[in-house]
Amino acid sequence: LPVVPFIMIYCGSGLFGLGQGLKRSGQKWLIALMVLVTLISTPIAMYTGIYHQKGSISVMEYLHEEAGLSERDGSRMDVLFAMPCHSTPFYSHLHKNISMKILECPPPLGQENYLDETKLFYEDPMAWFSGAYIHNKNLPTHIVTFNNIIKEIEAFLTPNGYTFCAEFFNTHFPFDRVGTKVLVHCLK
Repeated sequence: LPVVPFIMIYCGSGLFGLGQGLKRSGQKWLIALMVLVTLISTPIAMYTGIYHQKGSISVMEYLHEEAGLSERDGSRMDVLFAMPCHSTPFYSHLHKNISMKILECPPPLGQENYLDETKLFYEDPMAWFSGAYIHNKNLPTHIVTFNNIIKEIEAFLTPNGYTFCAEFFNTHFPFDRVGTKVLVHCLK
């Protein structure tokens, strides 16, 4: 990642040289090809930059506002992100002193048959909740998850007093464990 700016310098230099060569050679088909590539790439870049997986940023803005409210009324706020590792920007967008937990996924470092917390959660969410919150003590005030897992964890949410608080669009193209929406459930 740190070398990307240097690579961009070479790309820019190469594109500039290509443009200069096109002006001299007058090959219209190369110019048309560059215009076509630009016309195809621009909408894709706009979509991925503005809409695709936007839910993870939107939920952090929502939690920032909720944390401000909890600071004002003196109540505690704990957030559990029951979603794949690094699905949200975490503290970098929140800037509030609240307790947050993500499902951990450290590298196995030579351990065979290693299952990280994310894999354990997605294999059996109810068993994970039972182990993580024995006798339902110290429950988080907010649980953030993708919509594709909600049916499996509903049996934990409803009896423990969680209600639906917010929903954010995430993507039109869900994959693996990432859903189309990010949901927030609050402990009432």
